[in-house]
Parts: sequence; C-alpha cells; structure tokens
Amino acid sequence: MNIIIAGAGRVGYNLAKTLSRNHDVVVIDNNRSALNSISESIDVLPVYGDIKDPSIYSKLLDGEVDFFVAVTNSDEANLISLVIAKDILNVKNSLIRLKNKLLATDSLKEKFGIDEPIFPLELTSQTIKNLLKYPKANNVKRFKFTDKELISIKVAKISGPVEIFPKGYEVVGVERDKKFFIPAEDKTIYPGDLIYLFGDKIAIHHFCKEYAQDYPSDNENIAVFGADDMGIEIAKMLLEQDKSVKIIEKDIQKCKIAEELLGGRATILNSKYSTSHLYEEEGLKHADIVIAASKNDEYNIIECLEAKDNGVKKVISINSDLEHYSLMHSLGLVVVRGPKIGVVNAILERINSSDVAIKRIFCGGRGIVYMRKIYPESKLIGLHIKVLKFRDNLLTYLIRNGEIIHCEDSIVCEEGDVIALFCDEESEDEAKRWLESV
Repeated sequence: MNIIIAGAGRVGYNLAKTLSRNHDVVVIDNNRSALNSISESIDVLPVYGDIKDPSIYSKLLDGEVDFFVAVTNSDEANLISLVIAKDILNVKNSLIRLKNKLLATDSLKEKFGIDEPIFPLELTSQTIKNLLKYPKANNVKRFKFTDKELISIKVAKISGPVEIFPKGYEVVGVERDKKFFIPAEDKTIYPGDLIYLFGDKIAIHHFCKEYAQDYPSDNENIAVFGADDMGIEIAKMLLEQDKSVKIIEKDIQKCKIAEELLGGRATILNSKYSTSHLYEEEGLKHADIVIAASKNDEYNIIECLEAKDNGVKKVISINSDLEHYSLMHSLGLVVVRGPKIGVVNAILERINSSDVAIKRIFCGGRGIVYMRKIYPESKLIGLHIKVLKFRDNLLTYLIRNGEIIHCEDSIVCEEGDVIALFCDEESEDEAKRWLESV
C-alpha cells in the first residue's frame, strides 16, 4: 500500500519503522534532523516541508494514497494537512491523531474528511477503565467479531510448576523470564508467569480465583501520580466511575490547573520533594490502586515500587518507552501503554484490519492476533482449508456458536464462524498472508 505519514516525531518514526517493511511509505516533516534520522535507518521517502503547505502534496500526485496518517502534536496541523491532502490527492483512508474530542463530532468529521480519529489520552484511560472491571487482570482486550476476551493474568498462589487443563478458555501467550512465546502442547504454568487467556470471561474468572495474583477486590480509593494531561484524563475517567481520587504532583502550577479542570472533585496533593511521607500523612497506604501516570517511565517505576513497599497491592505504571516494558513486568507492575505507544499500536492495527479481518497487538507488540469473520457471502463456506503450520509459535482457532475449537489440520467454515490466529511478531507476516489468501 501507499502510505503518507505527516509528522516525523516519535509516533511517526515508529509507524514508519513498522509499515516500511511491507508498504511504500512517505514521511513529511519540516524538522530536517528528524527526517534524517528516519531516512538513515528506514527505507522510506522523506519529504522536507510544512505538512500544511499544499505544494508539498502537489509533488506526490503519482497513484493513490491508501492511508493518510497525520500524527503531529498539533490538532490544527493534523486537520489542515488532512483537508489539503484530500483535496489534492486521491486519499482512500485517513487516520488522524487528535487531543480535542470536540473536533471529531459527526458534523466536523464530515467537514474535515476524517475517516477515523485517534485520541491518545482516551486510549490509555479506557484501558485502565477496563482493568477496573477485572481487579485480578493485568490487561483486557475485546474484539468486534466475538464476545470472547483476551485477558492477561499474573500467576501466583503456586510454589512450583502446575499443569492446567483449560475449559472455556485457551492459553494463547506466555511471558516468562522476560521472554514471550506462544505455547504449544505443554500447558504448564509457573509462579510469576504472565499468561494470556482467550475465552469466556466467566471461565477466566474461575482461573483467576485459583491462580491469579491477589489484588484488592475493591477499587474505590485510587491515587494518581502526575497531573499532566494523562493524569488529569485518568482522573476524569475515575471520577465518572464515582471513585475517590487523589492526585500527587510536584509542580504547584500543575496542581492548580488540575484543581480547576477537575472542579475540586479530586484531592490534589503537592509534594515538591519526596512522596514517601504521604503514605502515612495522607493515607495513601490505604489506596486500593496506585497509578503512576507521568511521562517519565523511571519516575513511574520508582513511585510504583514505593507504593508496593508501603503495602499497596495493585500498582499500574504508564509505559511511554518500550525499552522499559519488560522491566516493568519483571518488577510485578501492571503495565498500560502510554498515549504515544497506544497511538502507534492503534494505527498499525487499523491499517492491518478491514471489515472482514482485524489485527490486535498484545504483550507490548510481541504477540499478534488476527481474526477473520465468515460472512454469509463468503466463498470459504464449506471449503476444506489447511491450517498453517510452522514452528511452535502459532495457534489457530475456530470460534463457532460460542465455542473455541483448536484447529490442528484443517478447517471447514460455516456462516458466522470466526478464524483466530495467535502468533509472535516474527511469524506475523506469514500468518497474515495465510489469513488473507484462504
């Protein structure tokens, strides 16, 4: 596909790095240093210039643009570039990064030609909202083709290896000793494993009761470290859920802004230096959950560890740099993608999805799931389809009438079926080709 990325910041760079493996990618930015960094390491066409300048797009008239992706930090720049690109080029699909939700009302989406807006802060806060419904889960993913869910669980309550016999769910991924793999025949779990279960949430709930790490069942009292945009967005979501919220922030000016934006509904604590005394003085040790939501991963890690030392059982760290992802997991933290990582993954999932097939990413991008829906007009109905087999890093399932069927040799599809493939990132391209070719 032909893809134009407007913006060469961290989001644009990571998108270009992944998409350039299989697509023709153009990256536009007026930051020469950022463009040089991209062109030196990635096979893309760098274009120097203002993304709001029509003359830039006039030079790119050859062929159609399958996706126009605007991902700068400026809502205004992203919107203007989209309007100009659609006016000059034949743009089939557009994805735009926005901070202000009011700019994506139905009427404005139509006027601006926005196919799909991506809201970074909302992606992260929605993930945390899902976790509130599953106190023992580390992450929760839902899919449009099925009511089955993908839930990650930290294994505890056992002193050694235990063989499990899944019923109503399947084990589709394991992170052990900082390494991720797709399990084959062996369904043995070990203390400290982070395992990914796909299936019925009630069945997964029974598994949690027996093996999951103990977290508080209540989540009414929540402390949030950081009063940047992310911390405030999370606090807004928590307040909408009628939670009791305390925000801890070093910058007094940010405290004042948070107080105003939240209308005094949250307790704002200014701690210029150490925060350790707040666990006793302000009762943070009684928090059900502590969320470290700053833009600095190192700070988030420190605050989460301090919370654990003070007896808080569930701590959630926002992860802004993938290099810290494994470290956070190894320290027993629940990890939630930060806004920039969330935008990258959401856009990659959208570009690799359609009305028939979707892609989702899990375990920090090391795990991939593809799903294909069998609609009434599908040519696959009644055909014998040979299951893709290579190494021990792919699992194929057929979801039919609420049942998950593990497929080892072949599939005969019926109307309404969903084919689900779970693989690691090294096997993604081959898995995608198979799913698109059947």
